[in-house]
Amino acid sequence: MSYRDDAIRAFCKLRRLEEATDNGYVRCITCGEIVKWNECDGGHFIPRAKRATEIEPDNVWPQCVTCNRFSGVTQTEYSDALTLKIGEERVKALKTKKNTEGKKDYAALAKSFESQARKLRKEKGL
Repeated sequence: MSYRDDAIRAFCKLRRLEEATDNGYVRCITCGEIVKWNECDGGHFIPRAKRATEIEPDNVWPQCVTCNRFSGVTQTEYSDALTLKIGEERVKALKTKKNTEGKKDYAALAKSFESQARKLRKEKGL
């Protein structure tokens, strides 16, 4: 696994924890199912291949495994759900940002995201 993979994995975990209730549940961004924070994915609205937005909080939301991996949720379905959640302006900003460039220190990011996730788990008692 690469530092980039480690950073994305840690970031997705952090995002799920950020969205979790104090008893550890999240709502799938696309279907609304309630699932345990560690039994779902961090679903990307804009695919991870667009590195500028791969670790943007507005781009990654808890998503049930069915929606993220198996059901083939369309970009339009995700866009509609995301627009309801964060608003049209923030969705437009993500779409604009996806084509920008920028270097990332993935090793440092992975370490930071893991640290933040541990702290949040402790705060929430998860």
